[in-house]
Formats: sequence, structure tokens, C-alpha cells
Amino acid sequence: MNIKEIYQKFKRKYNLPDFDDIDNEFEISTIEEEHFLLREIRRKMHDKLSTLSKFLKQILFPEADIIDMHESRTFTDEEREKIYSLFRTILYLLRQNMLTALDESDQKTADYIKLVWQKWKTIKKESKWIIEKSAKSWTKETELKEELAYLG
Repeated sequence: MNIKEIYQKFKRKYNLPDFDDIDNEFEISTIEEEHFLLREIRRKMHDKLSTLSKFLKQILFPEADIIDMHESRTFTDEEREKIYSLFRTILYLLRQNMLTALDESDQKTADYIKLVWQKWKTIKKESKWIIEKSAKSWTKETELKEELAYLG
């Protein structure tokens, strides 16, 4: 059986999202190990969430690094509050991932997958404007002296 066929069995049993939808977001068709398919899907979700959390952390809690500081000062205090709310949601999901991994069963893993899927559209939408604003900040001309002055 291929990944999609195995997934369809889990989908029916646990009421999971459609294969093509979840594959489009988390690239589950690239999973090579079929034996623990749900665990591998959970790991794919974790990877994407972890990448986002690291990015948001750099904006919220910049280190003394020119990249972090430049992007962090792009956002207003009100925007940072929205970013922090998103950050908390993602961290909650990451911690739920850890709990699921500690005491894993197909049911618990399927529940985690459904939880992430339920929140994913909002996470993606909220992340998009933040990433776009960060990217756009690099198109504006600033002097290195100005950037360095902000650091110290």
C-alpha cells in the first residue's frame, strides 16, 4: 500500500482531514516510513510549527543581532501583541506535540493532527502578514549606521 491508501484508512477511522488538503500544507506524501504514518505526520506538523515559532521569537525577543533587531523594530507594540498571541497558540501546539510523543497512540496522534489542522488556517493567515511585513522591511533603504545605533 502507498501512503495515500494507508492514510485513507486512518482518515475513516479517526475522521482526519482529506489527504490532498493536508498534503498540500504539510507535504505528507514525501513520508517514506509507512509503519508509523500518523507519527510522521505529527512530526511534519511539528517541523512547520517549530520554524514559525523560531521566527516569531526573533521578532518578539530579538537578540543583539542586526537581523533580529531590524525586523523587530518593524512592528508596532499593537502588532507585537498580535504576534505574541499567535506565538502562544503555536507554543501550545508544540507542547501538545511533546505530550503526544511521550505517550503515543494512534488515537492521541490523530487527535493532535486534528487539533493542529483546526488551528492551521488561522496560524497560516496570521503568519503570512508578519512574514510579508518582515520581508518588506528589507526593501527599504536604511543606513548601516542607523541599524548599528539601534543595537547599542
